[in-house]
Amino acid sequence: MSGAVKARADAVAALDRPRRGWSTEALVDTPLKRTPLYAAHVRAGARMVPFGGWEMPVQYRGIIEEHRTVRSAVGLFDVSHMGEFQVEGPAAQAALQRLTTNDVASLEIGQIQYSLLCYPHGGVVDDLTVYRLAADRYMLTVNAANIPKDWAWVTEHGRGATWHDMSGDTGLIAVQGPKAEALVGRLASSDVRAIGYYRFVQGTVAGVATLISRTGYTGEDGFELYVRAARRRRRRRGGAHRARRARHAAAGDALRALRQRHRRDHQPARSGARLGHQARQG
Repeated sequence: MSGAVKARADAVAALDRPRRGWSTEALVDTPLKRTPLYAAHVRAGARMVPFGGWEMPVQYRGIIEEHRTVRSAVGLFDVSHMGEFQVEGPAAQAALQRLTTNDVASLEIGQIQYSLLCYPHGGVVDDLTVYRLAADRYMLTVNAANIPKDWAWVTEHGRGATWHDMSGDTGLIAVQGPKAEALVGRLASSDVRAIGYYRFVQGTVAGVATLISRTGYTGEDGFELYVRAARRRRRRRGGAHRARRARHAAAGDALRALRQRHRRDHQPARSGARLGHQARQG
C-alpha cells in the first residue's frame, strides 16, 4: 500500500473513532464518550466540546441567543450522559432511607424527590433525584461524572435491595422554557398539564414509550423525557452497527418529532428549539 493510500485509509478510520480530549474531571487524554444523539448534534451543526469525559454540544447559533430562547420560548437539551439507577425489592425503601438524606417513605408513586447521597461523616457523595416508580421500585438520576463513584457507593451500602445500572440504556431529553408544556403536550399521550411539580407519568411522546417528569431544574418550567433504548440481537454480519443504531433510535425519534413540531409552531427558524448542553453538569 502506497503512503498516500495508507494515509487516506487512516484518515477515514479515524472518523469512526471517538475523539480524545481533556476531560473536565481529570487532566488525562482519554477517549470521549458520546450520547445516543451525537450524530443528530453533528448534523445540526453543533459545536462539540469535551465535557466531563463526554463529547457534548456547547452551542449552535450562540450562547446568548440560545439562553434567550429558553427563557422566552423553549429549548431542547440532550442530557443523556446523566446516570440512572433502578433499585427494587422489599428492602429498596429501607436501603434508600439509609443512603439518602430526604424521607423516601414520604414519596407517593409518581412523585420525585431531590436528595443527597452522603458519607457517614456528612460529606456529599452526590446530589440526585429519586423517582418512586412503584411500591417497591425506584429510579435515581445522578450526575454524569459521578456515575462510577455513585454506583460503587449505592451497591456497597445499599445491600439487601436489587440494583440495576440503566445509564447506558437510557436516553434523556430535557425540554425547558415557558412554552415547554405546549410543545410536549402536542406530542404526548398524556395530558402534561396535569403533571405537577416534581411529579411524573408513564406515557408516550411521538409514539415512543417515555417517562415524562416535570422538575424544570434549569430554572425554567419544563419536562424531562426518559426513553429506554431498544436493543436488538446481533444476528448477522454488521449486526453490531445495526444494534447500536437501534439503541439510539427511540431517543432520536422523539427528538426529531419535538424539533419538527417546534419548527412548525414557531417560525421563523431563528426562534426554533435548540439542542444544547445543560448548564449544570448533570
